[in-house]
Amino acid sequence: DDYFPCWPGGGPAYSRSHGNELWVLLLEKAYAKLHGSYGAIKMGWAYEAMLDLSGCPYATIRLEDPDVQERIRSGAMWDELVRWDDEGYVMSCSTPGEDVYTETGEKPEKSGSGLVAGHAYTLLSAKATSAGHKLVCLRNPWGNFEWQGAWSDNSELWTPQLREEVGADEVAEDDGKFWMCFEDVVAHFFSINVSMVDPQGCINGEWFEKR
Repeated sequence: DDYFPCWPGGGPAYSRSHGNELWVLLLEKAYAKLHGSYGAIKMGWAYEAMLDLSGCPYATIRLEDPDVQERIRSGAMWDELVRWDDEGYVMSCSTPGEDVYTETGEKPEKSGSGLVAGHAYTLLSAKATSAGHKLVCLRNPWGNFEWQGAWSDNSELWTPQLREEVGADEVAEDDGKFWMCFEDVVAHFFSINVSMVDPQGCINGEWFEKR
């Protein structure tokens, strides 16, 4: 079986790579075979995909749970998030609501917040500034539809010093990557997913091809 689904006019029907690389299509096909079909992987929970692809332990933190709310109030939840970031764990968070795009193929209208309902975002980093701000960097995997509130790309809260301190981009781009304060993350997302990937178990090096 060495076929990939394509549109009648040409080109991959689903995931695609830059240039002529095939690794994304191969990975997607293997994952579809694992679950029985491409249709079976068109939507799902982020933590399930993280577990399938890494095989590592995971945790799903539902932000509305009373015990989690208490950890948020005490600051323990923020401390855990920073520690997971320092450990290099793979993280994501999910918005509540219904994912309209996956079912209809029509991209949803931008909400007032800029966030998409029923959608998973990559959680890239959690940084506390010297001024006491607790900031989280997120990315929409679509590459657009960004947060429009406090600490967004064009927010007046940013200073050159703060951008440098947390590593925020100096030039605002509609690339899906944005920052939020932790309080807004708690208010607009319902879960944080953590895949406890051990970077020490990764092998760094170059790939060589020999035939």
